[in-house]
Amino acid sequence: MYGLFVKRHAEAAAIKHQISVFYVHACDQLETKHQIEIKKGFINEYYYYFRKSKTGVEFIDAILNNWKLIKGNFVLRRKISKPDLIHVHILTRLGVIAYFFNKWSNIPYVITEHWSRYLEGNRGYTGFVRKYLTRLVTSNASALTTVTMNLKEAMEKHKIKNDHHHIIYNVVDTKVFFPASKMPKPDGIKKLVHVSCFDDEPKNISGLIQCLKEICDERDDVTVEMIGTGRDFDKLVDQAKGLGLYGTKMTFTGLLEGRELGDHIRSADILMLFSNYENMPVVINEAFCCGIPVIATDVGGISEIVNRSNGKLVPKGNKIEFVDQLNYMLDHLERYDQKEISKKASDMFTAVAISEKLDEIYSQNSYT
Repeated sequence: MYGLFVKRHAEAAAIKHQISVFYVHACDQLETKHQIEIKKGFINEYYYYFRKSKTGVEFIDAILNNWKLIKGNFVLRRKISKPDLIHVHILTRLGVIAYFFNKWSNIPYVITEHWSRYLEGNRGYTGFVRKYLTRLVTSNASALTTVTMNLKEAMEKHKIKNDHHHIIYNVVDTKVFFPASKMPKPDGIKKLVHVSCFDDEPKNISGLIQCLKEICDERDDVTVEMIGTGRDFDKLVDQAKGLGLYGTKMTFTGLLEGRELGDHIRSADILMLFSNYENMPVVINEAFCCGIPVIATDVGGISEIVNRSNGKLVPKGNKIEFVDQLNYMLDHLERYDQKEISKKASDMFTAVAISEKLDEIYSQNSYT
């Protein structure tokens, strides 16, 4: 689930190019020191699993596991002919490996960053070595892409810059996320949906549940569906139970993917996010492709695609404003043109649209 947006970028790139994907991963339980799997197809996939080091000394384990990560990529590199270009997704260690390949074999590389760790309120970007290496690999890349302008600006505040910067949105599979032919619900019930990885610090799901408690107390015409799972799932279910929402007005589905997720979003009336910080949640793109309006906090790059024609933005943490605006949307759903929302989103987020932008970048930076 966490790498799905990378997979979709690879699939978009593969429309015009031959793509091989390297995936190197530590495993707690592995009978051999390492294991290689290769899957050939529309995209050629190369997997290298290595046994995770457990000396009991955190610093030493980190060194050993990072060395195995580097080794795994070099082993996989020998499985294919020399590539024209390397596309790195998510910094920093994989960027260092691409930097080595560039200096060793003169293979150009481009970087796509998705991570929200550079944003205000996120404390994930720390450490002198990490910052030095991030700036090194980014400045030496042939191009840098981010999924929002906001992320570009946040990275530049940390002195992470590249002269060849592009905005490349996350891809939506419009065979899965498409508008439904909606008929008025006979009982007049309106469905609200939230989709996330259930990490409460960035997503502020606990704050959202408090807002929904107020909504459900005021109205008899709403149901709420909470989709996803993660480290705070049990805590948030307990919160809903304590507020008397669980099993009455609010249900928790757990993880949904693919067509099942598309079906659930498509059957909703509004998608809700109440995040403390974000980059650009792909679920917003997916909801728009289904023609579903969105209410979200004005954080990260969300304001770059959410506007009055397709939803509402409220200040971060402002529960009163969130409840007021959500009530307004529930009372004026006819103002959101499902077909128009879906058409505009599909023009921006399809694999074909993204493949054209990737092709332009690759053509400019390949040595062929």
